Amino acid sequence: MTWAPKSLNHPEFGACELVPSIIAIKWVKPLNREAIISALSKYSLSLATAPTAGPAVPNSRRDPRPINVNQSDSLTWASGAISGNTVTPLKADSNVEWVAPVYRASKADTVPTSYFAVNPKVLLLDQATAAAAGDVKSIDESVSIDQNRGKLLKGFVVLNLPSGNAIEVANQIRERSGSQGTAGGIKFENFPYISPVCCGCSESPRQTKGTGHTDCSPSTTAIIPNDTLFPNQWGLQRINAPRAWPLSEGDPNIVIAVLDQGVELAHPDLNLWPISYSTITHTNDGSPVGNHGTACAGIIAGRIDNGLGVSGLAGKCRVMAIATNFADTEVAEGLYFAADNGARVVSMSFGVYPSWMIWDFTIIQAALQYCQDKNVVLVAASGNENQNVCRFPGTDPRTICIGGSNRDDVRKAIGDTSVESWWGACFGADVDVVAPCLEIPTTDRLGAAGYSPNDYELTFNGTSSATPHVAALAALILSVNPALSNLDVRKVISESTDKINSAGYVYLPTAGKPCGTWNNDVGYGRINAERALLLACSSASACKDSSPCCVGLPTPEPSRAIRHGGPMKNAWFGMKQRSFAHPSAKKAKTWPLSSCANILSLGLRTRTDCASWANSMADCFTPSPCFPEKRSRSTIATGFAGSRATRNDSRCKLRFPSFCR
Repeated sequence: MTWAPKSLNHPEFGACELVPSIIAIKWVKPLNREAIISALSKYSLSLATAPTAGPAVPNSRRDPRPINVNQSDSLTWASGAISGNTVTPLKADSNVEWVAPVYRASKADTVPTSYFAVNPKVLLLDQATAAAAGDVKSIDESVSIDQNRGKLLKGFVVLNLPSGNAIEVANQIRERSGSQGTAGGIKFENFPYISPVCCGCSESPRQTKGTGHTDCSPSTTAIIPNDTLFPNQWGLQRINAPRAWPLSEGDPNIVIAVLDQGVELAHPDLNLWPISYSTITHTNDGSPVGNHGTACAGIIAGRIDNGLGVSGLAGKCRVMAIATNFADTEVAEGLYFAADNGARVVSMSFGVYPSWMIWDFTIIQAALQYCQDKNVVLVAASGNENQNVCRFPGTDPRTICIGGSNRDDVRKAIGDTSVESWWGACFGADVDVVAPCLEIPTTDRLGAAGYSPNDYELTFNGTSSATPHVAALAALILSVNPALSNLDVRKVISESTDKINSAGYVYLPTAGKPCGTWNNDVGYGRINAERALLLACSSASACKDSSPCCVGLPTPEPSRAIRHGGPMKNAWFGMKQRSFAHPSAKKAKTWPLSSCANILSLGLRTRTDCASWANSMADCFTPSPCFPEKRSRSTIATGFAGSRATRNDSRCKLRFPSFCR
């Protein structure tokens, strides 16, 4: 008994073929895995699984390649003997909101990544098509217009179809509007069968004020948080986060939207913005429907120095949780919500390829442009297929596309020396920068719902884990200088990278890459948080307008300025009651910060120890493209210590190894 058409004329993908062995089920309320399995068993159905290809993966590791079905607490993909006898009673189940067939575009890749389902209860029309269609109630009396979603999905009329007949209504509207409607004026809500997130996400078996933007000077010691898992966070240490934190640990008014599967809102180790959103229920509830979003959020805004769990790179910024099941319209809706509700950064650890033909890219592209116009920094993952092409939206020029690096500080590649040698990060023309992407400790959903039962995940991986590192860095840059535009932030991140593996990678001036030398494997290089924040603090007068790293320094707040004879608070070294080590000392010797009082904004008037340190550092600063004049000792005192260091000064190498190039 056939319950769905064997073919579909999709308004974006064209001819599509039915995948007869799989269906999509949307639940009225979120259910846990055990409840879903129990509900499916009543209809002789089971959770759908995708075939695994390529090298075998150890049982202790998750596979970040695109093989994980897009299962969530609210959306289930089921397999079995699908027929009308199965689907009819399933649709009548009080726990089920809708059931939909699964299709594959005829021109798409003949693999499960090309499978998708259409939400049978939603239809989008652009304004011209809606006007040409006239009164849609004459087609179906139960149709209503969703005003709230229409406000978010700019330029579209959103129709709710309680009868679950979106495909039939779309066909009638197409006939009715004819040439008066615009090409592509009818949009379905398309859900991908394979999860587009860029990590191994198959399920496991079982506020204080941040450092202000006036503290813009090189730190003399690292901040080592007391968070219990920080010693395992090799990625933060590799990107020089401990040296960046004296400059800023984040401003709680800088908001990063994590557009994903939602976030564990009750997690005690997460700094969260009080406003969240679900593109699934269209309510202010960004609670998780899967594990992935909470893991991404912890990399960004795990509470820092609270003696618990992990440290977020931007631990005093806050995350806006946006939950989605990754339908194209949901992704767009989440982007619009983020831009309209104060997010300065959006982190997107997911993506798809055009050849999969499961998303209507135009819907998402319009939302990306809206974010761009609203000055939002957009960060997206490249993918984990180890190929010379990246996923959308990482390929969109409005996003910063993030590749992955391993412990050896090279691109994560198949066959590398890492413990996860079976997968590799995507690379190629769209990659801007790379960040650590495996064995990343982070937050997890609480209790048994998450990847592990311990509220933390220790081995989060994929470019899904690299992306929030860069989103967090963007937030730190904006914490230091909130006046920067999204393009300024992009330039700072790109200009301040470490050119890793210089013996193996060739970095060259490249057309379309204005922020320095670039390499096909790792883009501009691996991010360096300290260098990025120093660059964000740099004086606009110290470089030419034509330089891609020229950014402005905001006017210091009078209450935080350094004054002769006054106490030193969060200035120059950007620390609170911390100490510093003399950089040229053979043995580590530490002086209390209190001995460094009385620093003038026009020079150094300190005790002997501090004067000796500054004198040694004055030799380190020589001309560079962004800082054409040599740095004087007095300039160091005012915090403009951003130029390149000489290769030959051993004292400089001790203090600023990342600048000695």
